[in-house]
Amino acid sequence: MDAEYIARLVKIADNLFYEKTSLHLNDVEKNILEQILIGKKFDDIQVGTFTNETLKKYWIPKLWKHLSVAFEKKILKTNVLGELQDLDKKQRKIIPCKLSINRWRLTKNTHVKDLNRFQDKEISCIKSNNSKPTPNHQNTCTDAGEQKVEDEATAQTRDWSPSVYQVAVTKSLIGTNSTSGGHTYIKYIKPGIPLLLALGVFGVWFSLSWLANWYGAKSYLAGKLPQAELGYKIALKLNPRSGATFYNQGVVYEDRQNYQQAHTQYQKAMELGLVAAYNNQARLYLSEKKYDKAVALLQISLPLAKHEDNRVKYSMLKNLGWGRLGQGRLAEADLALTQAIELQDNFSSAYCLLAQVLEQQGDNKKALKEWENCLRYAHQPQTPEEDKWMNQARQQLNIAGGIE
Repeated sequence: MDAEYIARLVKIADNLFYEKTSLHLNDVEKNILEQILIGKKFDDIQVGTFTNETLKKYWIPKLWKHLSVAFEKKILKTNVLGELQDLDKKQRKIIPCKLSINRWRLTKNTHVKDLNRFQDKEISCIKSNNSKPTPNHQNTCTDAGEQKVEDEATAQTRDWSPSVYQVAVTKSLIGTNSTSGGHTYIKYIKPGIPLLLALGVFGVWFSLSWLANWYGAKSYLAGKLPQAELGYKIALKLNPRSGATFYNQGVVYEDRQNYQQAHTQYQKAMELGLVAAYNNQARLYLSEKKYDKAVALLQISLPLAKHEDNRVKYSMLKNLGWGRLGQGRLAEADLALTQAIELQDNFSSAYCLLAQVLEQQGDNKKALKEWENCLRYAHQPQTPEEDKWMNQARQQLNIAGGIE
């Protein structure tokens, strides 16, 4: 099988999963699926910086789970290729046709000029068995798919559920009679009325969701946590697919020390594809001294954060260093914290943690320098751990005579 055919099968799997769940397979799952389809053994599969053990224990089972949901049957290595090939054969039975054959008619007919946006765009259609050629040799075909319209509910994330609108192109639509006048014009406007009404309802719905989320954010920044929690709850009632709102709600619960609910909200945000939620979930695990869980989560999320802001990447690397320190894997902690500092050299937490790593490695001279950086870039501590590290830095520098 050539690379183009493999890519087609992977795309079919992704589209089917999206149809069933409104979610896409992520890049790691697609990469694994490609390697499986070309015949690689599990022990030989490699993706980014993941260890083969992580791929086999976490990512490959996750891929089978998602594909089983998509196909509505148990999917494993033994049957995945056959199922995708069967689906590919079914899809190839759909005969592609183009509307460009009618281009000159559309551009000359004033009653259908609004259909010009369909020119030269290929749609999937099935030729009717009982259709007969018209004098203009036009084909009768029906759209085999659904046009999905997506918009953004907030500036942070695409969350709203797409509306669906069937586009039917028939010879009666193209073959208009210029003498029919207003009746023909109404014929084209009438099918669009339900769509316009639906868009209006969705517009009001998501405007209300946005306002509730805005109220929650404004209340949070003002320190009014109960009001912020209420705003986010209303926003999620209106739009339960908003990863950003779940994330914001998790931050509120965390500030109110309701850590169980914070875990729940971050998990939902992760499931909706918000990469920053992985980091907050991992940080909660670190504060609970569940270092293995935190490190596993960060190893999964770091490759997904390649397009994120440097502050998000910094925080993930800093937390990975924290987790490795907790595991006693000092060389790996040193590497992660150094990478974090290279991204953001004016944040204190990575310096505080690196000082602890160097102390455990026995390099007290370098550790003192990092304790100095820990205080130099310190602002108002955001977490109990940061407050603890600030105090630890003062104590260490006092002992060494570094500060008064």
